[in-house]
Amino acid sequence: MSAVTEGRPIGTGVDGRVFTPTAQWLKTLEAVRAREHRLSAVLPRGEEQELLLRRLIAGDAKSRISFRDVHTDTEAFCRDVLSIPGDSRSVRDLRERARVLLYLRGGAALPRTPDDLIALWTNATRADPDICGGLPAHFRRGGEHIPFTGGRPGGEVPRGWETVSPGEIPRETDGLLRWIRAEASPEARAVCAFFLFGRIHPFCDGNGRTLRLLTCTLLFGAYSEPVLLSFLERLQANRPLLTEAESRTNAEREDLSIFGSMLLRVLALAQNRLLIISQSGA
Repeated sequence: MSAVTEGRPIGTGVDGRVFTPTAQWLKTLEAVRAREHRLSAVLPRGEEQELLLRRLIAGDAKSRISFRDVHTDTEAFCRDVLSIPGDSRSVRDLRERARVLLYLRGGAALPRTPDDLIALWTNATRADPDICGGLPAHFRRGGEHIPFTGGRPGGEVPRGWETVSPGEIPRETDGLLRWIRAEASPEARAVCAFFLFGRIHPFCDGNGRTLRLLTCTLLFGAYSEPVLLSFLERLQANRPLLTEAESRTNAEREDLSIFGSMLLRVLALAQNRLLIISQSGA
């Protein structure tokens, strides 16, 4: 932690990428940690918190998924959500929020090996149809070198951004896995893992779901379940903004703390939403 508090550069172990805790980063980090402490005192507990979690998972789809306030088993509610058919963005996002909460409550295991990373992908994509054409989980292979388009119309590649080749995936994935276990703050590890995973793009499909699950898992323990679900919803809603920021960071080879400050601001937005909910009694 001394490198964080003293602002010394931290190597990520991937492609020479460096994370330096800048003054802006530290200021934003202090703000979100202070807000998390405040939320711990005002957010509901017990059954009321479980109800809040189900509402956060349901989002704007409450009326379409037979959401019932009397439903007292959150895990059963999540499993019901995973059975909802459809492949629209809103339905996929709904299932993703349910999967993330189930994973966090199931132990929130962090990947240590490449096989663990594949297992994380499996958890992040289960119950979604047509992921990778139904093929078994695997890292991208020769002939599967695809550009990272961020879902843009026409599939154009953001300036300065393209995924690594299949032959580079094992080496860069090893660096990512070392970073995930590094002695750094959970926020720093989450930010760098988010960027590095997106850049490596180890799978043909489902990378976004997997990196968001990984990010929430890295923050689990430091932030409450309601905050992490709200944060996940903000990540889902801000895909184009985050893609643009990632591509700029990659093109300019910026210090990852610049992208990290933005990601922390997304976390702050999620916390603010929950503060409003708690103050309004919604």
